[in-house]
Amino acid sequence: MKKLASLFLALALSLTLAVPSLAAGHRIYIQDIHNPDAGSLTSDGHTGDGWSYDEDTNTLTLSGASDIDVTMNGSCTVVLTPGTVNALSRFVVEDTDESGKTVVTIKGTGELRLQNGDWIFKDSVAKNGVFFGVFDEVKLQDGLSMTGGMKIGDSGALTLGPKVDEKGTGWATHAYLSGGVPATYVRIAPAAGAKPAETQKPAASSSGFTDVAANSPYAEAIKWAVSKKITTGKTATTFGPNDPCTIGQANAFLWRSAGRPEPTNGYGNDIDMAEMWALNDAGYMDRLDGREDACVRAWFIHALWTTAGKPAASKSANFTDIANLVDDGKAAISWAVEKGITTGKTASTFGPFDPCTRGQIVTFLYRAVK
Repeated sequence: MKKLASLFLALALSLTLAVPSLAAGHRIYIQDIHNPDAGSLTSDGHTGDGWSYDEDTNTLTLSGASDIDVTMNGSCTVVLTPGTVNALSRFVVEDTDESGKTVVTIKGTGELRLQNGDWIFKDSVAKNGVFFGVFDEVKLQDGLSMTGGMKIGDSGALTLGPKVDEKGTGWATHAYLSGGVPATYVRIAPAAGAKPAETQKPAASSSGFTDVAANSPYAEAIKWAVSKKITTGKTATTFGPNDPCTIGQANAFLWRSAGRPEPTNGYGNDIDMAEMWALNDAGYMDRLDGREDACVRAWFIHALWTTAGKPAASKSANFTDIANLVDDGKAAISWAVEKGITTGKTASTFGPFDPCTRGQIVTFLYRAVK
């Protein structure tokens, strides 16, 4: 039964709450090299298998990513999570900063391998190598060094190549060269014997994130969500528990917690797969919502309740601000309160259209599966 649209028609302001758009000039495209027909996977959701993206700082954090092609925009940062090996097909930078100087900063103590991305990028790799773009400088921090060559395993020194005017368009491409030819294998990793740069010691926290205190009400849920690969941090050391959560992100979290079921007529990245599953299989969406809209409390509780099989609560919640919701909306909230998934914002109000944060969403999920 399709109730979601009616739920939000009851109070028109529901989906007018939107998450701020990407910071000016910042964007990222990530493509699965094994599923090129799905098109470019944008930063919607800002997280995927082995990677997360923070558009505010234009930072890509890699924590075990593989078989993806990455294109970033302007000055950017790549963080290599300690102890991880990340095998990408290419790394490309598009567009210069307004300042006229574009810098790529790579830090962390993990490993990044860029190698020929199968037949999909054969022509591009032959022309430009696997690491190229319109950047002016690459800064390697934390004791990282770059080596590579023309085949996997090469360990020759690589240098920044000259600017190339492609077909008179004025687009300048830099490439790391080996013997005057763009390298088709690049390895960025701590140099032998290198001592990483001094970094601030993270505050003690059971979650492992510096912005999640040990006594945070979200700490246990965040630790669980990361261990189950439902989500990752915004960076290697921060989770962003108070950052807003979009409908696309919330869908992805719920889909992953359900075991990543294959959706009917679905393909693409996690955001796409979760959306098709919610629409065609789980039954808590009956239209394609704006994936960048804020996920509000009533929306997500309704989604949780629906995927749980729409269980009935023994008594109805008595909040003054849910009276105008349709029956499914009120039933979902009553169930969630009785199960201990959430409470009201006050003794008499639930706040059905208050936007949720990342910390709240994973906590709702954690309590629902306990």
